[in-house]
Amino acid sequence: MSLAGVRDLSVIETPPPGRMAIQTYLIPFRKNVLAQAVRWHLEEGTDGLVPEGNEQPNAPNANFNGLIRYEIPVSKSFTLALQTDFKYQSEMFRSADNDPLTKTDAHFLINGRIALTSSNGRWELALWGKNLGHEDVILSGFNTPILGIVTEVYSPPRTFGLSFAWSL
Repeated sequence: MSLAGVRDLSVIETPPPGRMAIQTYLIPFRKNVLAQAVRWHLEEGTDGLVPEGNEQPNAPNANFNGLIRYEIPVSKSFTLALQTDFKYQSEMFRSADNDPLTKTDAHFLINGRIALTSSNGRWELALWGKNLGHEDVILSGFNTPILGIVTEVYSPPRTFGLSFAWSL
């Protein structure tokens, strides 16, 4: 993405009510400062990373994977392989603050592959497809509310390809 050609940008002239100032410090590493920060998090009811009562980030309650492959001898020289693999994942938060804007919904991904292989295994020609259901899955996300920016990285869309492999 480029900012070339941007002519107008919106400007927040009045800060939102209750906005807190951002304070950033760059200090030399000192164990007592780190220990003080950890103690503060523990006193606030967190484990230092995830606020108490929140779900762990990137930790779905359910995750199932599978693969099915069936090989058919076409002749003495060739084998045809049909394969599908799939993945189900329940919803999960992508950040420790459990921000609903960067939450990944439950999803089911399915991929497929058809391959023709020589009987001696020296070469293979394959047609494959990924994300055949064309699911939009958030892989990662960041919410920067002070700037009004939400960044989400999505999985690749439905994709098809042809591959050829040769072994010497």
